[in-house]
Amino acid sequence: MNRLLNSALLLAALLLFSCQCQTPADTVSTPSQATPDAQVEDAIPGSPQAILSLSTDPISPSPGQEMTLEVSVQSRRPMVEIVFDLVWDGEVLEYLDSSAGPFMNASGDASFMAIPDPGKGGRLHMVLGSGEAADAQQGDGDLCYVKYRVNAPSGLKTGIMLDGISVRGPERAIAAADPDGMVLQVQ
Repeated sequence: MNRLLNSALLLAALLLFSCQCQTPADTVSTPSQATPDAQVEDAIPGSPQAILSLSTDPISPSPGQEMTLEVSVQSRRPMVEIVFDLVWDGEVLEYLDSSAGPFMNASGDASFMAIPDPGKGGRLHMVLGSGEAADAQQGDGDLCYVKYRVNAPSGLKTGIMLDGISVRGPERAIAAADPDGMVLQVQ
């Protein structure tokens, strides 16, 4: 019952914090994100307490090849929930699958949702939660893994961006950095 309630709360958070689609470009960066909670936990004013990063394997995939995107976090504060979108060119990368990483699932009771946006072929809403405040996670680790197939010709550059990031600690929102996306070079 508790797990069902957590999943329902995470889905509600996803619906509240989803943003309008943006198209990645050759140079990729995300716009400033406003935190939904006025009481943002910020030890040093202006200093982010959670930083997300992206990496791929392989680094430069070939046309038709599958690749895995790793979304990692460095968190200086305990986190119980993180919501964000991944945005990419849906004609270049085809979404195949996603799975939770070990960071938010240390207690074994984490919730994970990856919801592709059917109206926009290059957007994936992600919600990860560690459950109760006692299960809050802090430190560095992998949040999730996303598999794509490359449907682009050789030599093409495309971007993958993080958008709409919202991080919640046990008692309030946590300031998240405005991360750069990444540029992917198809071999």
